[in-house]
Amino acid sequence: MSIYTLATYVIFAVLKASGFYQFPPPFTTSVSLMSIFIALVACPSKEVGSSLAKLLVDRGLAACVQVLPGMQSVYRWQGSVCVEEETLLIIKSATHLQAEVKTFIEENHPYDTPEFVALSPSDVSEKYGQWLLANVVTR
Repeated sequence: MSIYTLATYVIFAVLKASGFYQFPPPFTTSVSLMSIFIALVACPSKEVGSSLAKLLVDRGLAACVQVLPGMQSVYRWQGSVCVEEETLLIIKSATHLQAEVKTFIEENHPYDTPEFVALSPSDVSEKYGQWLLANVVTR
């Protein structure tokens, strides 16, 4: 064991004994971050986005979907650069439903190639995480 490793253990023990170190650290949560995902989906209009959002929540596939109209997307499609106004969906759900949410978007979205980008949160408040998981279906 190196002197640095030993020093780390000693410092940890002193901090723990003095009450300056809490385990688990106060910023951790009992809601597993691996149990929640966020998906981004661009839609051609607010109406399409709102319809998809309502269906996702009604079916219990998402606890919450935010519909953000007025987004401008710049992208390449079939060799041309396109600039379009779109609506962004921010879908919050449980990871056990991620494949089902993705399939739902692919089957119900009007685009030939719908966007589905899933993200993993680095932190979630305890109460929000509990609420989210309580408001989706369990499979």
